[in-house]
Amino acid sequence: MANQPKKYQKFVATAATATLVASAIVPVASAAEKKFTDIERYAQETQDAIYSLVDRGVITGKSDSIFAPAESITRGQVVKMLGRYLVNEGVAEVPADWASKVRFTDLPVNYKDQDLVKNAAVVFDNGVFKGSNGKLNASNNISRENMALVLDRAITALNGKSLVQLAKEEGLKGNVKDLNTAKAEARDAILALNAFGISAVDNFNPKTDVNRAQFALFLERTIESVLSDTTEQLVEKAVVAGNALPKPEDVTKDNAADAQEKVDYAQKALDKAQKALNEDKELNSEQKLALQQKLDKVKDQIAAVKKAIEDTKVEAGIKSAKAINDTLVEVKFGKELDRDFIREAELSGKYFVVYAEGETVRGNVIKSEKINFNKDGKSAEFNLQKSIESGKKYYVALLDGANHEVADVVYTYGPTELKEATKTPEFEVSAVADKIYVKYSTKMKDAAKDVKNYTVYDEGGQKLGELVDFLEKGSEGKWVNLNDKKEVEFTLSKDSDKKLLAGKTYKLVVTADVKTDDNKTLAEDKRTIKVKTPSIDAASPAAKVARIVNEKTLDLIFDQDIVAPDGKVNLNKAQLNLKTTTGKTVDMDKFDKAVVEGDNKIRVTFDEKVFDKGLTYKVDMPANVVQNGIFTNAMNKATTELTAKAQDNVAIAGMKAQIIADPKNDAKADLVLTFDQVPNLKDFDQKEIVLYDGRDKYILNSDAKVKVYGGDTSGKSIIVEDVANFEMGNDALAVQADATYDIEIAKNTLKTDTFDDAVPAVNKEKLKASTKGISVSAPVVDKVRLQSAEKIEIQFEEDIKGDVSASDITLKAFVANRSDIFDGESTLKEVSGAGYYDVKLSGDKLTITAKEGVKFPTSLENLDVTIDKDSFTNTSGKVGNKEIKINDGSTSTVKAKNVVDNAAPMIVSVYAKNANTVEVTYSEDVALQGKEKDVASLFFADKGENASIGAEYSSNGNDKATITFKEKFAKASTDLSVVTLKYSKGNSYYIQDKSSNKMDTTTIKGFYKDSSSDLGSSSNVENGGNDDVASSSEFSALKAAITKANDVNTKGYTADSVKAFKDSITAAQKVYDNNKSTSKEVTNAKADLEKAQANLVKENETGDTVKASTLSAKAVAQTISVTTGVTIKVANLNEDQKNKKMTTTFKGQTYEFVENDMNPQLLEIVLPGSVTQADVDNLDITFTAK
Repeated sequence: MANQPKKYQKFVATAATATLVASAIVPVASAAEKKFTDIERYAQETQDAIYSLVDRGVITGKSDSIFAPAESITRGQVVKMLGRYLVNEGVAEVPADWASKVRFTDLPVNYKDQDLVKNAAVVFDNGVFKGSNGKLNASNNISRENMALVLDRAITALNGKSLVQLAKEEGLKGNVKDLNTAKAEARDAILALNAFGISAVDNFNPKTDVNRAQFALFLERTIESVLSDTTEQLVEKAVVAGNALPKPEDVTKDNAADAQEKVDYAQKALDKAQKALNEDKELNSEQKLALQQKLDKVKDQIAAVKKAIEDTKVEAGIKSAKAINDTLVEVKFGKELDRDFIREAELSGKYFVVYAEGETVRGNVIKSEKINFNKDGKSAEFNLQKSIESGKKYYVALLDGANHEVADVVYTYGPTELKEATKTPEFEVSAVADKIYVKYSTKMKDAAKDVKNYTVYDEGGQKLGELVDFLEKGSEGKWVNLNDKKEVEFTLSKDSDKKLLAGKTYKLVVTADVKTDDNKTLAEDKRTIKVKTPSIDAASPAAKVARIVNEKTLDLIFDQDIVAPDGKVNLNKAQLNLKTTTGKTVDMDKFDKAVVEGDNKIRVTFDEKVFDKGLTYKVDMPANVVQNGIFTNAMNKATTELTAKAQDNVAIAGMKAQIIADPKNDAKADLVLTFDQVPNLKDFDQKEIVLYDGRDKYILNSDAKVKVYGGDTSGKSIIVEDVANFEMGNDALAVQADATYDIEIAKNTLKTDTFDDAVPAVNKEKLKASTKGISVSAPVVDKVRLQSAEKIEIQFEEDIKGDVSASDITLKAFVANRSDIFDGESTLKEVSGAGYYDVKLSGDKLTITAKEGVKFPTSLENLDVTIDKDSFTNTSGKVGNKEIKINDGSTSTVKAKNVVDNAAPMIVSVYAKNANTVEVTYSEDVALQGKEKDVASLFFADKGENASIGAEYSSNGNDKATITFKEKFAKASTDLSVVTLKYSKGNSYYIQDKSSNKMDTTTIKGFYKDSSSDLGSSSNVENGGNDDVASSSEFSALKAAITKANDVNTKGYTADSVKAFKDSITAAQKVYDNNKSTSKEVTNAKADLEKAQANLVKENETGDTVKASTLSAKAVAQTISVTTGVTIKVANLNEDQKNKKMTTTFKGQTYEFVENDMNPQLLEIVLPGSVTQADVDNLDITFTAK
């Protein structure tokens, strides 16, 4: 087939509407139920066709599992199928006289198959089956050519036009090779089937019988190829199916299967209607919106019943319980709790108790003092009056009253460890560095790095002191990695009041104040940790570097911190052996003294010159000269033939640079410069060190500390502490990880450190070096984006990392309660934790996503977010964020210009003033696009049966409005917690905030009321008199008519009729724009507009006129009244005339011919009085465009 045929809408008589509605209420046995095992080998299209007709109630199987597809179908079976289809589709009604009036001579009304008798009456009266010589021959098989005929006639009954006519109008032609073998009257019908693709074979085989599978396929193809419901009809069917669903509260285990069957049927109707609405190009936006609102209601009905069905599969009771912290417990239930019970429990706050294993609910319990149920009624959080213990098992009980000694127990759960104890931490003392590391198994709170929470005992349990006594004065613990906060580092000190000894075992006791990030504490038996210090051998210092400083001085540098026993180095001239590589011994009688300088150096001085600058020396030193600075029972190891050499007086010619993290402060960076000779800083002007960031030149300020770098035992490195001391004007250097920096020292400024009596060499050329930066800056907020009431995005200037938790963030939000959804005052509450929102880090972005029942502010004015210090870090993992505050006040650390408002306003509460009036509160100040009466129509109140459209809207302040609905949505006994308010965003009319964010389509479930609410009264919104101002619904109807008129294409119509039509649109618009237009004015404007559209006349068309006699018009006297009917057969009209409007004028009055109610093949009018046939013959019949 060359061209795809268009689909035609079924002609549905008004009288059949009730039948249409009734047929959709209860689904027949569906394809989901029936599974015919004998059609599985057939093509999928054939199977789908059979099951589709089963769902339509048109065809049945021989049994639930047998369809008999290959069995020939009889004329009687076809009669039943087509009769059912015509009735089910609302096109025909079962004739009232089907059981008394005979239609076929071989089918008496008392025939045993009454279903056949009834459907035979349907198909006969609708011209589908004519019979052969008055007989039906019901038991005879139907041939393919007769099938073509009855399908053609069925389409006529459904659509008003036959398949043959439709094919001609579309210019479709069939091609059947064996057409001449068919009887003449069936040939056009056979060609039409082929033209529409209903039959696609070259040889039709007209005389062959049709089997059951073939007829099902032919009928389904005919329906799908040629016919379609209008979008409005499909929506109406979906609405009827939705209304036929059981109430959710009536669904039980016993009837859940029946409810599921109706849900499946309604879902199919909904899907079909939604698809049609999405694809409909004829409807305007307002019409589509009205239909979509109906489908949305069906969707909600289906969802509610589905939930009720799922609830029948779940057992009631407490399914889980866990502690969020010491006094906050979360419980989850298998099924939703009764709303009234929830309301009572929340008001009391004392319906939960917790009691330890071994106790009873009537005994020693911990009572709840505040209860908050989740929106779904299946989970709750409650605050306890006292704390619970980690690692201890408890029962949780829900009572039906506040007094645990007498109240009945509703549900009990346990015993369970509500608050798990965390694992014992590992403890490590570094054998080389002066560090203590405590490793936990999970993320900890900051109390874990507080030295006051640790006490040191010896192996026998004797208290030695607090940990702080063994550390540097004023020192605190620090996180090894701020991202996971699992390991704490403490620094021991050689200057501390107390010392640990090497090779010993100690006990470290952790207080109960040390808690995990989710607020769990260590169990009592796990708070004592055994600690082993390094062995004496590992802790014994060893001299690693020796250097001749000048002719009288020798430096010995150790690998660990050292101290002199009792302040004196145990070294004398007899113990120290110095000789050159050639064996010459240094005169030790000139030995003066040996002292500890700095952390890890012994300086040996002589009274006279003993060293030659050009020689290399070997140093031998005994053990036990100095102690380990931390572990004082570990003395130094002996040193043998350690090489010592003087610095040659050679000018510095090379320099390397490296930026490192400051060892004492991860938020600072230091610059280390390493030279090819030992530098002399005595007379060096540190301003000669210049740093370039690209072309920007930074000079070192005078406050900077520049000294020899202890991390290089060769003495050739210096360190500039804190690169922020490099300044360009008033701007300090902020080092970045992805930047490269150039460092320069001018020539003739840096001397070599050589013997005192020598003239030091100085660098002859400019020294240059480059280095990469590192990340030492705390994360800085770049942008804050309010994306919606459910999402806040915070973007930083660089990537961030860490295991941030919801408890690290505190913000203000609208929080729903179970009873009233959002509380009546609509106030923002300060909340924190995973019960309210989720937090996610990705690259440079932190995203906060609200959980169900939580909404974020949608404007900067109401935004208030605080992120705790050290919740995450920069990419180094060392520098945590500073406290971040985002608000509209002076404490904000983020400027308002860096906050982007993309969040649309939302409704946070609905207050019922009376039975048809509410006051809504928005999340921020809003403005209206459109007039108040236009915006009113975007709101719908629904008490669970029929939605009531908004009629009046009145702003009550910038963030509140009063909405009055056309009908009541409640009465005094209505449960307001189930009443919904729906706002549907329009294209022309909508609500927005000052940032032009349009409020999205939304549904709010649950109104609240107070003592001033009066659900027994309602506000008057309909103006009954013609002189009263028109109602909102009348204005809306006029607007719809104007919109429809503006969509009319007037090309090809006469100028006069177009002008009249345009003038009527203009006049109607003026009436609509006037808020004071009366009901009469609005109604008349709408009627005038519709009349002008109907009177549009095509160009060059004045109408053809013929005498009624040429059309064989017949005069039919009416027996009941003194009138005369005039009938004309459709068959007497030519094809052009069939598509035009037929009118005649009689005694000055114009009459239009319409189809006869009983026989659409007759057109008729009714004239007053007795009119003769001669008068009828003389009538002028005029044909004009429809």
